[in-house]
Amino acid sequence: MNYSQSQVAQAALPTVEAELIDSKNRLKVLRDEETQLNATIREQRNKYEELQQNIVQSRSQSALINRLMDEKRSGRIPGIYGRLVSVEDFYIHSLLKICI
Repeated sequence: MNYSQSQVAQAALPTVEAELIDSKNRLKVLRDEETQLNATIREQRNKYEELQQNIVQSRSQSALINRLMDEKRSGRIPGIYGRLVSVEDFYIHSLLKICI
């Protein structure tokens, strides 16, 4: 490296240092954003899984009610008059265990 190349390199050094600092700052901002996005993804995944569980539970409850109504129509359970509208979760769980 000769004297003129050394002068050019020395003149470019502050610019390169500023670019390095800027890149490090951008990297930190992007990492913070990544952390926030990962948290959002976890929240959305939890909401999705909860909704999926609600759908499965609703289908199970509908299946239970349909089975009970079938039993009523066949005459095996004479004490049911119409569709069940509100059944406590405890009883639904118990009835599901009995019917399945």
